[in-house]
Amino acid sequence: MSTFGWIVLGVIVVAVLIAISPPFRRFWKAIKEKGEVAADEAAEALRRQNPMGYYNLQINNAVENGKNAQNVVKAAAKQLVSLDNQIADDLKEQTRLNSRIKSALTKGDPNKTANSYALQLAAVEQNLQTNQAQRVAQQKVYDDNLKMVEKYERDVTQARRDADQLGFQLEQSKAEKELVEMSASLRTDLNLGELAQAKKRVQDQINANRGDTKAVSDLSRQGLAEDLDEEDERQGAADEILARFQPKPAPNAGSPSASVSND
Repeated sequence: MSTFGWIVLGVIVVAVLIAISPPFRRFWKAIKEKGEVAADEAAEALRRQNPMGYYNLQINNAVENGKNAQNVVKAAAKQLVSLDNQIADDLKEQTRLNSRIKSALTKGDPNKTANSYALQLAAVEQNLQTNQAQRVAQQKVYDDNLKMVEKYERDVTQARRDADQLGFQLEQSKAEKELVEMSASLRTDLNLGELAQAKKRVQDQINANRGDTKAVSDLSRQGLAEDLDEEDERQGAADEILARFQPKPAPNAGSPSASVSND
C-alpha cells in the first residue's frame, strides 16, 4: 500500500474511533437535542405569529405521515401476495400428492411409495392450513390499514380545502378587525363632544352677560325709583314749608266764623 493509502486508512480509523467514543456521542447527542429544541421553539413561534402558516406546516407533516402509512399498506399487500403464491404452491403440491397416492394405491403400491406420499401430503396440508390462517389474519390487517390510510388521506384532503377556506376567513377577519378599529377611531374623530362643550361655554357666557346686564338694569331702575321717591319727599316738604308762608284767605261775612267773630 502506498503512503497516501496508509494516510487515508489512518484518517478513517481515527474518524471511526472518534465517532464511536462516548465523549463524541454525548457531544453529538447534545447538538441533536439542541437542534430539536430550536426546531420546537421555531414551530411554537410560527404557531403564535402565523397560525395559518403553522396550519399549513402541519398539513405538510400529515402528508409525509400519510406517505409512511402508504408504505405500511404496501408492505401488507406484498405479504398477502407472498402468502397467495405460497398457498397456490401448496394447493398444487396437494393435488400432485393426492394423485400420486391414488395412483400408487390403485396399482397395489408395488414400490411402497404411498406412505411416503402420505407423509409429504400431511406436511403440505399442515403448511397450507397455516398459510391460509395467516392469509386471513393478514387480510384483516391489510383491510384495517387500508381503511385507516384512506380515511387519513380524505382528512388531509379536507384539511387542504379547509386551509383555503380558513385562509380566506382569516383574511376576512383581519379586514373586519381593521374596519372595526377604523370605525372606533372614526367615532372618536367625529365625536362632537368637545364642540358641544365649547358651544355650551359660549352659551353660558351669553347667559352670564345677559344676567349681568339684567342685574345692572334692575339695580339702575331701583336706584332711579328711590331717587324719584326721595325727590318727591323733598318736594313735598318744600311745598309744606311754602304753604306756611302763603297768606290765609279772609273769611266771608256770612260764614259762621265771621258771626262768631263779631259776637
